[in-house]
Amino acid sequence: MKKLLPITKRITLPEWEFDIVVAVLLFVGLVAGSMLTLSGGFPQIFADSPTSITLTTDTSYSQGTLTNTEVSGTGTSGSIQLAGSAGPDNTLYRKKLTFDNSGQSENLTNFPVLVTLSSSNFDFSKVQNDGDDIRFTDSDGSTLLDYDIESFDSNTEEAYIWVNIPQIDQSSDTDHIYMYYGNDSLTSAENPTGIWDEDYSMVYHLNESSGTTGVDSVIDSTGNTTGTPSSGISFGETGRIGSSADFSSGTGISLGSLGAPLLTDDVTISFWMNVNNYTSPSRQNPFEQAYGGWGTMTLETNSRISWFFGSNGANASPYGSHQSNNIAENGNWVYVTAVRDGTSNTYSWYKNGTYLSEGSFSTSYPNIQSRPFTIGDGYVNPLNGKIDEFRVAKQARSSDWVAASYLSDTDTFISYGSEETTIQTVGSWSSPTNSNAINLIWNSGWGDGSTGSSIAFSADVSNVSASSTITFKIRTASSPSQLNSATFQTIGVATSGTTFTATKDDLDSLGIPIEGLGTYAQIHAEFSQSNGLNPTINSFTLYYSGDDTGPESNATLVSMKSSNDGNSINENDWVSSHQPYFSWTGGADSQAGLKGYCLYLGTDAAGDPATSKGLLGTSPISLTGSTCGFIINATNIDFTTTSYKGSPWLISSTNSYYFKIKAIDNANNVSTTAESFTFKFDNTPPTNPSGLSAPQGFLRNIESFTIAWPTTGDAAALDAHSQIKGYQYMIGSSGSWHGSNHLGTGECNDILTTSPYVLDTDYDTLQTGDNTLYFRTIDTACNVSATSVTAILKYNADAPSSPQDLTVTPITNTSNSFAFSWQKPDQFQGNESGISYCYTVNALPTQTNCTFTSNTTLSADAYATQPGENIFYVVAKDEAGNINYGDFISVKFTANTPAPGIARNVDVADISVKTTENWRLAIAWDEPSNIGAGITKYDVYRSTTESSCSSVFGAFNLIGSTAGLTYSDSGLVQQDYYYCVKACDSANNCSAVSSTATGFPDGKYTEPAEIISNPTATSITT
Repeated sequence: MKKLLPITKRITLPEWEFDIVVAVLLFVGLVAGSMLTLSGGFPQIFADSPTSITLTTDTSYSQGTLTNTEVSGTGTSGSIQLAGSAGPDNTLYRKKLTFDNSGQSENLTNFPVLVTLSSSNFDFSKVQNDGDDIRFTDSDGSTLLDYDIESFDSNTEEAYIWVNIPQIDQSSDTDHIYMYYGNDSLTSAENPTGIWDEDYSMVYHLNESSGTTGVDSVIDSTGNTTGTPSSGISFGETGRIGSSADFSSGTGISLGSLGAPLLTDDVTISFWMNVNNYTSPSRQNPFEQAYGGWGTMTLETNSRISWFFGSNGANASPYGSHQSNNIAENGNWVYVTAVRDGTSNTYSWYKNGTYLSEGSFSTSYPNIQSRPFTIGDGYVNPLNGKIDEFRVAKQARSSDWVAASYLSDTDTFISYGSEETTIQTVGSWSSPTNSNAINLIWNSGWGDGSTGSSIAFSADVSNVSASSTITFKIRTASSPSQLNSATFQTIGVATSGTTFTATKDDLDSLGIPIEGLGTYAQIHAEFSQSNGLNPTINSFTLYYSGDDTGPESNATLVSMKSSNDGNSINENDWVSSHQPYFSWTGGADSQAGLKGYCLYLGTDAAGDPATSKGLLGTSPISLTGSTCGFIINATNIDFTTTSYKGSPWLISSTNSYYFKIKAIDNANNVSTTAESFTFKFDNTPPTNPSGLSAPQGFLRNIESFTIAWPTTGDAAALDAHSQIKGYQYMIGSSGSWHGSNHLGTGECNDILTTSPYVLDTDYDTLQTGDNTLYFRTIDTACNVSATSVTAILKYNADAPSSPQDLTVTPITNTSNSFAFSWQKPDQFQGNESGISYCYTVNALPTQTNCTFTSNTTLSADAYATQPGENIFYVVAKDEAGNINYGDFISVKFTANTPAPGIARNVDVADISVKTTENWRLAIAWDEPSNIGAGITKYDVYRSTTESSCSSVFGAFNLIGSTAGLTYSDSGLVQQDYYYCVKACDSANNCSAVSSTATGFPDGKYTEPAEIISNPTATSITT
């Protein structure tokens, strides 16, 4: 009694990739075990001891090495056997016989073909001496055909066999049949009457042996008649086909009285004839029935044959003579065919399959009556010669049929193929030594591991006998590749029954390795047959004690990165990548070895990788035999592999995710406690603050730019899951994202955390003009806002170019009245309205001498500062204060104004304060009598040397100017000073010097002197 064990654990073996259906069959008394099944490319194991592996599918067999063997059946009905299939009745050999009917335009139906065998086309040593084991099939190799062995002689290696062919297609040279042979135990299966169907009246091969005599001793293969030879007829003579009968010394072969319906109006009579002399003795009869009835043939002395038949019914008139052309040849075999068509009342003659002549006959012919039928003799003389293959058919055969019959009889209709072995005599099969090798996983002992008589190997076989055997061998190794260098040990030979077994003691005695050194096994089967039986393996099973304990150590030290080449993630940290990467330190299993690791990833803190995969996708390792939902056979998992991710996958949440690992061994035993890693996931981008504040105008200093953003209230940035971590900015669309560390890589930890931010020239650069500052938000999971907010930074460190098109109106004037106008610069930054202009006259513009205007025109005014030629300069300054004093434009203009008259009545007054010693003088004068173009100022000159302005002007220095008629000169010392005055107009056109006036600062007391002692009177006299 056997039973299927309950399933307790499941383990998937990734290195197995062939189909093996495993059945665990335990004899009564064994403890419950486990079962390993290989199907769909992967094995399944239910890990308890004892364990067994059964190979039974066509897929698993096909993955092995087949030598002269083949796999048949499908699925669990697969089997291995010697290549080929035994022919009919287990015959071992066959030949293909192909017909050449290309010259005939008629389909030949139920056509008898002569198969002629000789040493040139057949090996007589592989067949019984009498040919009893010969069989014929149609082209399908299975439909048996009727055949008739005319003669078969293994000694002379000559045989003639007639085979009935259902149809040979017209104009074909490919139609074929098969001849099978080679089985010493067979008896004959020939069926002559099946060859010569009801269309034939008689078929006499005339192949009787020499000395044949007696009633009915001559055989008609149709079974319709029998022949009794007269004395003197010689059998066993050399014939055209085998042996023949010589009629020259006898009186023919009597068939008795024959008539309708055996004999018919439509008829084809054919025979081979070899005459000694067609002229002697006179006329001769090849056969006779009734020359006034059904018909009789007479060989005339002119080598022609007369075919007599008529309406009398007997050997009497009326009858007709229907003669051939010359046909007989002395000493040569000639194939004679005569055809009578009762419908068209025509007859035809053929010699050696070729048409000779034809004619018509009376519609009253023939009158068929029962009359004695004789072969080889008749109403004149016996045939002086031999006859072979005498046949009468009930049909008027066509010329194509007659031609094909001749070709067949002369062995030119068939081509004989080479000999094929229907089934190999020896062959072998070996299970794979690659990734599909039989993986025992862990074998601690054959059979049940302890009982010597327990079954260790079992094979379901068929067709085994002493002459058809299967020898089983085995070898084991620690890896598939090492199987090739191991030595096969013979388990035993299957010679009978349907089950071959070997015990634990049997396999132990072979000394083959087990445990780690015997993880992989290879079975080798050698097939041999000599009787046509094909020994077959239907399945085989290895029984052994497997691994039923979990791995000794689980995975440890689980770590996480945002991606394979990303940042390390700490326990309970946030991550945003949909493609995280986990790695761990591997576990260990000393028995079956580690298959890999069962994984769980999900939000359930109690999730168990031994029973659930959580959010994980398709397992890369087969789960068959295991309760795990996801198994990987590496110490890391990279979720860039799309199939590893389930649907749904990681979604933003404030809840934690748990990644858990349990090691699983190759026997599908799983670690008890999971190793885990906890993290949080947020891949939802934060929202930016509602806007940025930045300077609106142009600035020339980078560090003058301050960018601020709201950090509280509705306008602040927002993130619903991992919360806001910070901000980054980028200047220009092709710039780099920065935070306070200014790494420029956009790295998540390089952020701004407080508002505002002031640009820093050490890191930030601006292009002249408008600069776009992009600003984005980053959350704790390093998600970046989907968009960015922007601010425009207006920067100008470059001065405008010079103004354009400066003009003066008029160019020359007799009065100091000139107007100026110009156009804006052609190059400037910022707004045109922000430009101002510095102008000077007769001095290059500098930071200290500019007069500024925001207009591009100056109304007429006294701009000349000197008589004659003057120069007006103008330079532009932008709104950022950028100005290049050297980039000016200028225009010349001339003031031809008359000089004023001489100041009159120059006088000097002492205005010193004596008490404080503040020495000063006041100079006063009267306006000139002629003021010229107008007086705008008076220049006052002074000298400390007694001299006159008019005579020694070089001794005088300009000490000041005034528009009035007085000038106060202070800060003096008590000495003489000399003064003169010049009157000047707005063009600085000045008069001649005035008269020279002098003064000494002495001052006066403005209050009485202090009495510091009382007066005294002394020496008063009178």
